[in-house]
Amino acid sequence: LLELPTMESLWKLEISHCPSLRAVGLFPELSVLKLSGPFKTEVVDSWLSLNSPLEHLEIYSSPLVSIPLRPQYLTSLATLRLLFCYDLQYCDGLVSLTSLRELNVEECPKLNLHRSLPCNLQKFELYGR
Repeated sequence: LLELPTMESLWKLEISHCPSLRAVGLFPELSVLKLSGPFKTEVVDSWLSLNSPLEHLEIYSSPLVSIPLRPQYLTSLATLRLLFCYDLQYCDGLVSLTSLRELNVEECPKLNLHRSLPCNLQKFELYGR
């Protein structure tokens, strides 16, 4: 699969191990996104730049070094889970996610969270650093 088409009514999307995926369509109702396995940086970047009401984002077992979190596009993001991302070092924009209430980081040993946590978190879980 090289490209995902636009899906107007899709509210939940789970994609696992699709390293050849190069482009994504528009998902104006998407509120839950779960990504597992290797993805190209530009594909993840395009998902995080969609104008959709994304509330829950989970990235699992990704070799990404950086995840660009743009607050202007993630205005509804309440839950972020980063799991087994062993190479992840940066989550640019994390501190500016004003809607973020829950953050779960598990087995992301290179991730530097120093001075990166949003002050409005209600739940923070950190495992295996």
